[in-house]
Order: sequence, then C-alpha cells, then structure tokens
Amino acid sequence: MEFKFVYDEENDVLSIFNFEFKPSESVEISENIILDINKEGFVVGLQILDASEFFYNFDNRMDKSYLKNLENVELKDKEYRNNWFIILLMKSKGFEVIQPPMPLLRKSEYKSPLLCGN
Repeated sequence: MEFKFVYDEENDVLSIFNFEFKPSESVEISENIILDINKEGFVVGLQILDASEFFYNFDNRMDKSYLKNLENVELKDKEYRNNWFIILLMKSKGFEVIQPPMPLLRKSEYKSPLLCGN
C-alpha cells in the first residue's frame, strides 16, 4: 500500500494517507496519534498531532524544519496476536532515513466496532 503525506507546519500535524482506500473509522490511539482504518480493519491513514514535539522527544534532529522538508514517508503496519506495530520510515532533505519509535498498540484497548470484530 502506497501512502502520501502532508505536513501542516502551522498546526504541526503530520498526515499520512492512502487515497485508494477510504477510512471507515478514525481511532484516537493516544494523545497525539489518530489511526484511520477501513471497513476491513486495515490501516489506511495516520495523523500525528504536535508532530515536531512528538518526534523531537525521540530524536532531536526531527524538529519542524525536518518535517517541513520531508521527501518521503513510508508507513507499514504489522499485526501479531492482539498487537499492532506501526512502522514509520521518514526521509528529509539532508538526512538519512530515520525510523522513529512508535508506541505498541493493543487492539483490544480501543472501543472500535471494526477493531473489536477482528
């Protein structure tokens, strides 16, 4: 699945999405992360609020300038038992690819009809 991205510098929001698949539901999985899933339960989008602060806490190179100059973002998700692993690979102008850590997600912790059904 190929994802596109937009960084809104004014609101400090990184949105990663796939136009081919329409989200059926958005699930707030943490204070800063909203996950979009389709009716089959697949990840089709991700929004990270206060993105520069969120990423900077993991890697001080990932500030607003880094996000503003993003060239490529890859989103991969893997499931194992009740866990969801979200993997981001991010490339910004003048930097090597950085893989910031993302929180482990337990599907059963979210009250989503789509997630509870899987």
